[in-house]
Formats: sequence, structure tokens, C-alpha cells
Amino acid sequence: MIQLIEEFLLINVPILLYVMIEADHRGQAIMHGIIQSPEWCIGTVVMSFQALRLYIYGTAHGPRKSPGLLVALFLFATLITVAAFYLLSMHEHSATALNMKWLIFVVASIFFVFFGGGGLWGESHYGKGEA
Repeated sequence: MIQLIEEFLLINVPILLYVMIEADHRGQAIMHGIIQSPEWCIGTVVMSFQALRLYIYGTAHGPRKSPGLLVALFLFATLITVAAFYLLSMHEHSATALNMKWLIFVVASIFFVFFGGGGLWGESHYGKGEA
């Protein structure tokens, strides 16, 4: 559990620090800058593929995984990436776009917890995977 939290923080704390510095530089309120920042889309993408990597490598020595599951996970991570970059490319800052950005960030976080956590559990249960 601790390693999963560490992985999550290693992805998102640098983004948070950058967003806070950028908001301060622009003279925005820090919380406003954090909420409005498009950089969270990058965190969404990194979390999605990091979860996939942790799952694959962490469960490498466990029971054989279905190739269909791996393809589905890869397609899901790719879908999140496409959605994140679509929202990142939008020039309008509507409430809908902002809500969608945070929704896919939450979905990527849940994906990260389940599959990244599953990979870390598999690593502790079955031994280290091949990098």
C-alpha cells in the first residue's frame, strides 16, 4: 500500500508543484490555478500507463494473464490518453471541459489503484517481474 502511494505521489507531486508555481507566476489564486490547470491531463496519461506497467511487471511470475485482458487494459489506457489530450487541446475553459478533465483524472486514479495496486500485490506475492 505504501509503495502504491509513493508511486502516485511521484507522478502527481511534481505536477502539483509546477501548477502552484505557474499560478503564482500568473498572479492567480493557487487553488484556482490548481483546479483550472491543464497539466493534470498529463498526470492522467502517466498514471494510466504506469498502472499498466505495474500490473504487467508485478504479475509476471503469477498465473498466466489472458491476452484479452492485457489488450483491454492497453486500450483503456489509450482511451484515457486520447480523452486527456482532447481536453488538453480544447481552447475553451468551460465548466463541462473542466468537469470532464477531473472525471478522467479520477477514473485514471481508480485504474491506477486497482491495476497498479494489483501489480504491486502480485510482485509481493509471486516475486519480481521482468523489467
